[in-house]
Amino acid sequence: MSGRLIAQLLVSVGTIVGRAFVAAYKQAAANAARGGSGGGAASGKEGAVDALTRRTGMSLDEACNILNVTKDANVEKIQKVMLRGC
Repeated sequence: MSGRLIAQLLVSVGTIVGRAFVAAYKQAAANAARGGSGGGAASGKEGAVDALTRRTGMSLDEACNILNVTKDANVEKIQKVMLRGC
C-alpha cells in the first residue's frame, strides 16, 4: 500500500517537474529567437558587453583587471598586453 503511494507521488512530482522544464525550454527558445534580450532595452555597446558577458561568463571589468588595462584601451594596447603574457 505505501509503496504504491510513494510511486504515485514520484510520478506526480516527476510530471510537474517535467512540465516546468518544458515550459522553461520553450521560453528560452522564444527569447533566443527574439535576439536573446532578457527584457531590457540594451543597445549599442551595452548590448555587446552583455552578450560577451553571457557568452564568456566574465564581465568587462574582470577582463580589464586580468589584462591590467583600462576599459577605454585601444586594440593595439590589448594585443601588446596579450602577446607579452604568452
